[in-house]
Amino acid sequence: MTYLEKNIKKLLDLYRKIKNNGGISQEIFDEYLEDLQEIKYEIIDILMWSPGSLIHTNNIFDLNEAEEAISKIWDEVDTDQHFDEITSGGYGGLLVNIIGDYIDRAKLIKPTFVSDELSTEFKIYYEQAMQAWIYGLNQASLILCCSIIENSLKNELENYLQNVPSGLEVLIEKAHKFDILNKKEQKKVFKIKNLRNNAVHELKKVGSMLNTVGNQISVYHR
Repeated sequence: MTYLEKNIKKLLDLYRKIKNNGGISQEIFDEYLEDLQEIKYEIIDILMWSPGSLIHTNNIFDLNEAEEAISKIWDEVDTDQHFDEITSGGYGGLLVNIIGDYIDRAKLIKPTFVSDELSTEFKIYYEQAMQAWIYGLNQASLILCCSIIENSLKNELENYLQNVPSGLEVLIEKAHKFDILNKKEQKKVFKIKNLRNNAVHELKKVGSMLNTVGNQISVYHR
């Protein structure tokens, strides 16, 4: 059970406890007000860090009851309240963390200069990959990067092979064989592929190793 699910269960249990003690009267409400506010803040704090979270009930709590409770909590807090809380350092320093991470990542990636004409598809995928990484979406960035690599290598290999093979590992090996990638570039591309595989297939978290991806992805357009 995730921390969010635990807090939702605590909230629903508290609602039921209030109901079993005579329903919502001012006296009962005042008795449980502090606990309610604490649980609600915890839930809002989690959702501000991870909006749109997937919540798996597995009979831990009633789905409809949980959805109704969370919707009520979410609707009670307006945009101005969220803004005041975030800008005052609330929600676990959300704003400070986001700004700090953004600046650190932005400093790592300088503009990439290329001489070849780039396709619109390449430009869009590249920019989306960089944006995803800048905002901390490491897995999404890796998936996009590998799509760029795969498409780029396929296009290049069409000049050498009648039937271009499938599979990124094979494409990288073929690209090295035909001098599309030199040995150093091949190692860089394999590194990105392995990071992607760890993230997608092994479900491993991808961290600071991604700080080199932005520079490595440009090797195909020398």
